[in-house]
Amino acid sequence: MNTLLRSAVLAAALALAAPGRADPGHEVRIEDINKLIAANPAQAELYFQRAMEYREVPRLAEARADLEKVLTLKKDFLPAERELARLDESAGHRKEAIARLERALTAPPEDQSFHVPSCYETLTGFYLNAARNEDALTAADKVFALAPQDVTLDDYLLRSEAQRRLGKHADRVRDLLAGQSKLKSALLRFAWIDALIDAGRTAEALPEIEKELPTYRYKSSWYIRRARVYLLDGKKTEAAADLDAALAELNLRILPENPELSLVCDRALIHALQGKLDEARKEVNDAKTRGAFEWSTRTVESVLEAAEKKSAAPAPK
Repeated sequence: MNTLLRSAVLAAALALAAPGRADPGHEVRIEDINKLIAANPAQAELYFQRAMEYREVPRLAEARADLEKVLTLKKDFLPAERELARLDESAGHRKEAIARLERALTAPPEDQSFHVPSCYETLTGFYLNAARNEDALTAADKVFALAPQDVTLDDYLLRSEAQRRLGKHADRVRDLLAGQSKLKSALLRFAWIDALIDAGRTAEALPEIEKELPTYRYKSSWYIRRARVYLLDGKKTEAAADLDAALAELNLRILPENPELSLVCDRALIHALQGKLDEARKEVNDAKTRGAFEWSTRTVESVLEAAEKKSAAPAPK
């Protein structure tokens, strides 16, 4: 690869370090890569980089065409398979996305081994979206087995969600604690506290919540966590007070004209914990319709699912 080509590919890669950021430079970089492709039409990496730029614009048909071109030039190039699978998933073709990655991972060539863990990470998310929770945990475990030194926050959180759904609470608590030690992440600490609550280990969770409460200006999420602990411990009066305090704060923070959807999901969780299941379900469904991220709906949906099953169960004779 000549110096100009190497520099352009490196620049394009660096430009991808902050996806989702509004950047008018994408079209400029596409034009730059177009020139390089004209001079180097057999260079697969250039089509891959242009596909990533097209995706950000977004010009998804062009992105797909470039990724398919990559595979004609460089068969079994796993990053192209991974990104095509992501396009499939975002277009609502989840079965095709899963099948594509499963096929690509059946016997990846040795020179693609570096990309295998990221493909399993992506596949874990697809499996979770498809409620294939055992498969999700298997795929997540492969990420940790293949690249333990490179695991990310997302890897820990994806595995944690699979463990939560499967009721593997002890494993989840243990693994999140290990991740907290490794990555020094506040988000993993919060996830670990949530895992303690889900495991019913309230005596361990409550002191951690009490440590966090005074340190935050906005306390609603911590009031909700403490309320969940109180409910598990049968302290209904204390739980009700915390839920009322959290709701009062959220009602001030949620702007009707432009609501922050994660806060809407927290409010739905309060309704669910208060037993207002219809109100909670309506609010979380509205948040999902507006584009709420899946991670922000997980807790309220799990609480709702358990409560709805309990209310639908026949009364004991």
